[in-house]
Amino acid sequence: MKSVVIFLVLLFCVSVAEVRAQLGKPYNAAIGLRMGASQGISGKYMFRPKSGFESIILKREKDMHLVLLYEEHFYPFTNQDLFFFIGGGGHVGIGGLQQFADNGVELGISGIIALEFKIPKVPLSISGDFRPLFSIVQRDTFEKRFRYDDGAVTIRYLIGARYKK
Repeated sequence: MKSVVIFLVLLFCVSVAEVRAQLGKPYNAAIGLRMGASQGISGKYMFRPKSGFESIILKREKDMHLVLLYEEHFYPFTNQDLFFFIGGGGHVGIGGLQQFADNGVELGISGIIALEFKIPKVPLSISGDFRPLFSIVQRDTFEKRFRYDDGAVTIRYLIGARYKK
């Protein structure tokens, strides 16, 4: 009987911790438009209170890119609707053969650092980001492989947003 009580107490504690973790997320998912040096569509999924994945399909000049990023969120301000996130991942692109390797494909690593504001009582957020990238597979000089000029503003519709009462 004592082991059953201990098991139930542990189960309750884990459940409470999971509920608190779910409530700590600013939102569950988001989809939005990215506008800047490259334009596209952004999709984001928060799987932990401070961790999430973002996928971006973007167009820049004559190139199309798919970017997948892992992101960590930080809340240094007293206003929990304003936060930073940083992350990294990879990208694959297709475009004109004059810019890409012989097969017309670009592969590389991408980073992101951003400031996001979740608009109170409205399921929208706006963020400004800087996304440096380094292309590993690309026929060109080193200067063209490292890009640090991709900044953008993204407006997202939030799914499962949490609001203060």
